[in-house]
Amino acid sequence: MEPFQTILGIKLAHLVAGFFGGLVRAIIHPDRSVTYTIGATIVGALFSGYMTPVAMPLVDRYLGYSDPSVGGSVGFMLGLCGLAISDGVVKLAKRWRDNPTIPRVK
Repeated sequence: MEPFQTILGIKLAHLVAGFFGGLVRAIIHPDRSVTYTIGATIVGALFSGYMTPVAMPLVDRYLGYSDPSVGGSVGFMLGLCGLAISDGVVKLAKRWRDNPTIPRVK
C-alpha cells in the first residue's frame, strides 16, 4: 500500500494528477499572484486525491470507462476544476449561513 494512501487515504497518482491540474489552472491565469499559484496547486491536488475515487464510478456508469488508467485523467480534470468547485461550495455555504431557510416545493 502506498504511504499517502495509508496516512491520508488517497492515492499518490490522484494527488499528482490533481497537482498538475491545479498548476495548469494557475498557469492559465498569469495575472494571479504566487500565493494563488501555490493555493491552486494544493487545492487541486487535495481535491483530486479525495474526489477521484468518488468520481470514477460516475465516469464508469455514464461514460463507460472503467479502466483504472482513466483515473489519472479524471484526477487531472478534478485538479483543474477543483478550485472553482471548492469556491462555489464555499459561496453556497455562505449564502446558506446568511439565510438558512429551506425552499419548500409547492
